[in-house]
Amino acid sequence: MNFCCTVESGFLYRNTKSTFYIFLECIRMFVYLICTYHIIFNMGIAYILVHFNIIKYWAIVITARISEKWIIKFINGIIEFDMKLFLFNSSTPVKLYSKSKTFWIFIFASFVLYFLCCQYFLIKCFGRTIKDLSEYLTVVFHSPDIIIFTVMFTSLYYLTNLGYRFCELNRLWKCLPFGLLALPGGWTNSEITMLVERIRLLHAELSELLRLFSLGYGPVLLVYFTFTFTHTLIETFLFTIYKDSLKNNIFPYIFYLQHIFNMISIIYVTSWVIEKKKKIISHLRLVRISKMTIHTKLQIKIFMNQISMYEPNEITAFGFFNIDFKLTMSILVLLITAISTMLQMKNHPWILYLKNAWLDTVYKMQNNKY
Repeated sequence: MNFCCTVESGFLYRNTKSTFYIFLECIRMFVYLICTYHIIFNMGIAYILVHFNIIKYWAIVITARISEKWIIKFINGIIEFDMKLFLFNSSTPVKLYSKSKTFWIFIFASFVLYFLCCQYFLIKCFGRTIKDLSEYLTVVFHSPDIIIFTVMFTSLYYLTNLGYRFCELNRLWKCLPFGLLALPGGWTNSEITMLVERIRLLHAELSELLRLFSLGYGPVLLVYFTFTFTHTLIETFLFTIYKDSLKNNIFPYIFYLQHIFNMISIIYVTSWVIEKKKKIISHLRLVRISKMTIHTKLQIKIFMNQISMYEPNEITAFGFFNIDFKLTMSILVLLITAISTMLQMKNHPWILYLKNAWLDTVYKMQNNKY
């Protein structure tokens, strides 16, 4: 989010009237541009991955700005959903579980520690010292990527919150009497019908939030998966072509595993959310509508039609592909195909020129002449 996004009355909105927030945002973008300038015009070919990370950084930032309106709608939609959900407290206690603040602080602290350790050992491996701003920025934009962690962290945060809200709706359904039939001294037929209707409406609202997530975070995830896949290809290619200069360096392989871990983490959590969304179907199929009252029977039929209508509302990368376990196999097939194609081109004149330039630059760096 940019500095113009503020909170008022519990909701998030973009405040363009205050010149102070616009001024802060302009300063931040100016700093980004200065950093980009130093990297592009002062670094050599040995920093090809850093240059790639700069492009990836700007692509994600610009995409996030373009889809900012949908992201704000999605966040406000979750806030409105919680307000409606807690109306159940008058009849059925609501227990909305979520990851604790301590858990997210621990994740953030773990990444900071991992980032600092990786940067320290990278400097030690290449044996160079930070002499100017450009050298420092190569540390900032080298793997592990701060922008990639930000995308993964925010995506997992909102996806887990969506999943836990689907879990709460499933738990509320289990609070209903068996077979949705009224019993003496318990739920009445009107109360059962009313609770089923509320669960149905909230389930529809959550399904709509999945669509907003695909519109808001979908473009960001599309850029994220595209650049992460490309980054994995580049690193695999470099490890294969320049394996002589990297034979004593295990960190490229750690970063390679990091890319895989990041993508699988998002895919796993996304599949978990969709599973919790569809779990209500099993509850509906276990109900015998023949013994219900006409009003409850009508709500069940509407619920089933509603689920079929919202079935296409999967979590997608802006409609280009669904983010689920099938995507893992697709990425693996594309990765193997691309790597095999690049290996066949390793004796191409342009590839040999790139290899010689890389080795020459690395040699100068190791002798502190770069």
